[in-house]
Amino acid sequence: MCGIVGGKNLLSIDEFLDFAWDSLKIRGEDGFGVIFFDNKLNYLIFKDINKENVLIHLKENKEKIKKYPFFLAHNRKASLGSLINYDLTHPILYKNTILIHNGTKLILQKLFDMESDSLAIAYLLNELKLKDNGKFIEKILDKAGIIFGFKREERLFIFQKDKTRSLYFSKKKLIFSSLPLFEDMKKVKEFSFKTKNNFEDIFADFKYLDESETKENVNKKDIDENVNEDIFPLNFTKIWRA
Repeated sequence: MCGIVGGKNLLSIDEFLDFAWDSLKIRGEDGFGVIFFDNKLNYLIFKDINKENVLIHLKENKEKIKKYPFFLAHNRKASLGSLINYDLTHPILYKNTILIHNGTKLILQKLFDMESDSLAIAYLLNELKLKDNGKFIEKILDKAGIIFGFKREERLFIFQKDKTRSLYFSKKKLIFSSLPLFEDMKKVKEFSFKTKNNFEDIFADFKYLDESETKENVNKKDIDENVNEDIFPLNFTKIWRA
């Protein structure tokens, strides 16, 4: 079960991902990758089987990365076929589609006779027009885990999360992750198939998934957080801020 972490507007991204990937290492260490992008779908990708190589590239390219406010990162746990190589390290690139995926969908691997289910999902999203086949894609990807697709040709982001995969979200820092990285992170509930023209819209959807948060609770929590800014583990607030 791979790890996923994403968000926006982070400084010192190399330090943050070093911390995040270390926290998520139980979710796999068979490959590490991150994509940065802006609202016009321009992007940068850094990935490698070795985590240290990715962190070195991030440190060397800090100035380039500043132009891309959003990021999605992945640490892989090889499952189907257990192949460990660059091509199957996420983000997966297939023609006009870029994919980050957490979960197992064996039927897809068999259906398309591909090396992994993630590659099969990328193939499916790339080859079918979402406006014509949205319902079919949603059905076949049911219980496929967490899916972030980035379809350049149709200028769309695709997102889905099923009940079996955990995802946590910090409203204050606009960061989400497969495991809670910070004290204020709350679990995101099941999320049906969505297409978005702007990745930032996903954050707005996250905000309404915790039904236990009434207006009164939200206001009280905001006051408490303003009083206690230093809630990051290992004092990471001194190194980077959301």
